[in-house]
Amino acid sequence: MSNAPVRRSCSRCRADYHGRPALSRLDNETEICPDCGVAEALEIAAGNTALVNDLLAEPDEYSEADEVADAQRSARDAGDSR
Repeated sequence: MSNAPVRRSCSRCRADYHGRPALSRLDNETEICPDCGVAEALEIAAGNTALVNDLLAEPDEYSEADEVADAQRSARDAGDSR
């Protein structure tokens, strides 16, 4: 039996990580990286329900195109608030 650390891929951020996974608070089944586990806990504690609802709606279909669209929307919103 090997003592080498198990390499895993986070289903939320898609990053590779080592060590013990966190359990997603969104479905209590999905294993995610520890950083995403902390992020989910803070988002939920802060009442960021929009993000939580988006993740619950289609957690596996968030793509790079969605990230680009979100970044463009954020930039546009930042420009509107000036």
